[in-house]
Parts: sequence; C-alpha cells; structure tokens
Amino acid sequence: MRCTINNDGSWKTEVVACLSPSGSRIPLNGKIIEDNSEWSCANNDQGKVALSQGPNPYATCGNHAVGSRWQEKSFELECRPGGVRELKACVTEDGQRIPVNGTKQVGGFTLVCQQYQNGTVVFHGSKSVKAPQNFSQDHAVKCIDEQSGQRDIGEHWIENHRFNKTCKENGAVEVVNCISKDGYSIPLNGQIIRNRTKYSCEMTSQGTIRYAAGPVE
Repeated sequence: MRCTINNDGSWKTEVVACLSPSGSRIPLNGKIIEDNSEWSCANNDQGKVALSQGPNPYATCGNHAVGSRWQEKSFELECRPGGVRELKACVTEDGQRIPVNGTKQVGGFTLVCQQYQNGTVVFHGSKSVKAPQNFSQDHAVKCIDEQSGQRDIGEHWIENHRFNKTCKENGAVEVVNCISKDGYSIPLNGQIIRNRTKYSCEMTSQGTIRYAAGPVE
C-alpha cells in the first residue's frame, strides 16, 4: 500500500503491489513465475486489485514439454500447461488404447480404463469363467482352454497373459491367480503392492475374474 497526504491535509491509500503466497512482491499490473504457477497483480472487473494464479506457461513435466505425450507402463500421459500430467488413455500390451473412463473388448476381455474424482486411475479387465463340460464315462476327463485345446487334470497354463489356470478333476477350468505385466503373481481374491502400484485379482459375484492395477493412493 502507498499513502499519499495532500497539502490540504487530505490523504488516500492505493495498492501498488501484491504479495505471492511465498511473500514475493508483484508490482501492480505485473506478473511473476513461481514453480508451476504464474501470479499476476491487476485490477479486476470491479475495479479492485486482485491477485490471480494461473499455470506457468514454461513449466514442463520433467523431461516432457507442454503438449507432448508419452507412455508410462500401461498409461498414456500428456503434459498440460503448468506442468500438469494428464491421463489420456490406458494402453494394452499390444498397444491398443482405451480412453479414460472407456471400455474395449480385447481378446475376449472387457477392459476398463477408469479414473475417479480423486485422481486415482485403475486399469482392469474381466472375463467370464467357462462352466465345466460333461464327458462320457468311457473317455478320460479333459479340460478345454480358450483356444479349444484339451488340457489334462492338474495341468497349469497361462491364458491371455493375465490368468494362471488349472484343470480340475471334474473337467472344470479354474483360475489359480492373476499375473501382472511385470510378472508378479496376485493370489485370487487378494492384492499386492509393488513399486507403488497396487494389483488385485478377484472373482466377482457374477463369476467373472477381475484383474486391476493402479497407483497406490
């Protein structure tokens, strides 16, 4: 503030600068850059001096420039003004994109890329478990996998890169556990945390197997 005293004894005060949250002085009608923010001090529509915050137009997202896109694990990100990292899509192992809050059918799976209001992102898929098939008594019991191949009782195999399955005595195919992209085994109806990522594997009430991976909150 500046106080001016006139010769007739009258006086007035006027704003000559604003202070940023860190205490930096911003001249009236001026701007400064602090971290990922641009602070400006100016008269608003009501004629009052206001301090405004906006994105730093020069801020980057690490080594990524504003407007660029890149992939981290299973997520496609874009660098927005102010150095804000914005999720654009989830990406499958073969490069297929599922937009944020969208779904896609891939290899018999329903894949979902879901972002919650608190910013948490979960990329998960579900697949129905086939009911056991009946075999005649004069044939050995076999299981049928997703490629219509026969499997022996007690045999284990990986299907769709995500599910470790086995053949039971009655010809039923059961999921033993889920497998993450990085090769971690997640027990059925359990979860693990590795490298700040939470993985879960569960059987839903509808009988489908649901695998999910997302950052730890």
